[in-house]
Amino acid sequence: MGGKETIVMLSSVHYEKNLWQRHHHLAEQFVKKGYNVIFINHCGGIFSEESMQKNFSTYFSQHTINNGLLIIDRVDFIKKESGQLEWVQNIFLEKLLDYFSLKNPVLISYLPEFYTTIEYLKEKRHLRTFYDCVDDMSGLFNNKKIAFDEEKLLSICDGVIVTSKTLFSVKGKSKAKCTLVANAVSYENFLTDYEKPDELKKFQGPIIGYVGAIANWFDKELICQLANKHSDWNFVLVGKAYTDIACFKPYPNIHLLGVKDYAEIPAYIKSFDVGIIPFMLDNLIVNTNPIKYYEYVAAGIPVVSVLLPELIGEPYAHLAIGVDEFSKKIKQSLQEGRYICDAGYLYENSWSVRAEKVLDFLFDSNFCYKREQILENILSSYGDYVFSHPLIFVLALDLNYELRNFEKVNEMLNYLYNNPSSFSVITQLSVGIDMEKWSFVSDILRMMGIEGEIRRNTVLLKLIALRKTERYSEAIEFGEKNILDEEVMQYIGNVYFDIEDYKKALNCYTAYSNKYGTLKNRESEKNYTYLKKHLLENVQDKKIVIFGASLTGEQVINLLERKNISIKYFIDNDTSKYDLTFKEKNIYSPKQVITTQMNPDIIIISSPAYEKEMEKQLLDLGWKGETLSWRILPQILAEY
Repeated sequence: MGGKETIVMLSSVHYEKNLWQRHHHLAEQFVKKGYNVIFINHCGGIFSEESMQKNFSTYFSQHTINNGLLIIDRVDFIKKESGQLEWVQNIFLEKLLDYFSLKNPVLISYLPEFYTTIEYLKEKRHLRTFYDCVDDMSGLFNNKKIAFDEEKLLSICDGVIVTSKTLFSVKGKSKAKCTLVANAVSYENFLTDYEKPDELKKFQGPIIGYVGAIANWFDKELICQLANKHSDWNFVLVGKAYTDIACFKPYPNIHLLGVKDYAEIPAYIKSFDVGIIPFMLDNLIVNTNPIKYYEYVAAGIPVVSVLLPELIGEPYAHLAIGVDEFSKKIKQSLQEGRYICDAGYLYENSWSVRAEKVLDFLFDSNFCYKREQILENILSSYGDYVFSHPLIFVLALDLNYELRNFEKVNEMLNYLYNNPSSFSVITQLSVGIDMEKWSFVSDILRMMGIEGEIRRNTVLLKLIALRKTERYSEAIEFGEKNILDEEVMQYIGNVYFDIEDYKKALNCYTAYSNKYGTLKNRESEKNYTYLKKHLLENVQDKKIVIFGASLTGEQVINLLERKNISIKYFIDNDTSKYDLTFKEKNIYSPKQVITTQMNPDIIIISSPAYEKEMEKQLLDLGWKGETLSWRILPQILAEY
């Protein structure tokens, strides 16, 4: 490959099928700056042994590098003639390096789950690897295991790139060096005077617009309250809905326009009177650096957002807490009208500049790591907002502690102790662990209803606290050192269960049961019963349905069929798939299956990102049968 160095991007999105995100923008900029880029799509495939030999040369030869960019689908499994699946992700990536003669490439991973592959490549090829952390992954995927995977990845990669100040504060504590490179905007796309899209021309009155996914982090209640207060405002939502949006139906001034092509987005945004960011402040969103903020600014429209830590101190962001203040800020923005953003601000927040910062981090051996200075700047930016919201308070407390501002730490701890109702118990627990206030931790755990478990066992106290705050690597390391403790032995099994290492969980429960008899911890007993049932029982005669006619659904059916376990049909929320077939199976709506006499025994949920929402949807429809996560299947079938 010609040009400069090669960057391999092990992506979490598909280059052609997903709307443009950070991954796409950086890849485009790397190529413009003369680097070769291999963009590996997130769509792990299954190929037959006949069509995909171990050297992969035929597959690779079908892909060419165009202007420095090669886009290729990842291969995870080969289906052998016997029908068994062989995991080959490691070998696939190693052979890719050989085929394209990549001797010293740099690899950027976007998902923690790739840590085993990265560990393999670092050992075999001494490959320099980096993790571009764009979100709080455990919050995004509602998955406890991913928090454990991320801890592993952080411990082995050469560096971490984060998109937000809060991620920098947390991820920068790992062994790897860390840099903060926020999201950005291709501001050139917003310089054109676009004609207002036809579907917006019909609206009378101000257009309060939002562009992006409508998912579990989107504050639907806030939008409904605003729509109720201001019937003369049009709330226009552009993007795909991943959650139930029935609550919008009573409000004729809430308009759902669906997904638009990325090239159309600037015209929509420039037609808004105000751009809004109505997110719910949770662990996912508190770590978010929203691209839409920069796009709204480039379009010259006022921005009103909830109190996102990332937007504190940004000159064009109007931050609000609660519906009344949000409403007030929109009114003020409508009165102020549009503006012309400072050209220097747009340039400094462009993808071109951001890409240069990433490249410096990847290739400059003299890169200066200024963590303390960055933390001080972050803390200073919070200013008067520290006591405005519990999340900001805890972020500031953690920063003060790391910066050794102990007088301020004690002042803030006293405030926390005297105002416990203002903070969640998990927040208080996390603070207690970090500050090593074990009597305080004990009180919090008792308040959480586990007083009977902790009793006099201080070892178990720390283990429970680490687990409750999802610090799984610390919990496992600490628990394994004290595994001979009677209570720890069964409780460490619960930690393994959380991160979906079911074999180790089963080993812990079995070892305890063999040594001491019946498990004493109720949760351990419940988990043990669950594992024995689903790992050891024959599921051959069960009527199984897969929720999600998708790539993951295809992987699920392939896993089951190689064990001669048949699937009856698929269910899916996409109405366009009804009356079609997928993998030669019919596709129905969840409602049709559950409310009629189709009577499946097991529904397997095949979506990792929206597993909890899909499970809730089934329950709301009246589903009383068994629901399984696709993640547990390989280990179930290994025992079957």
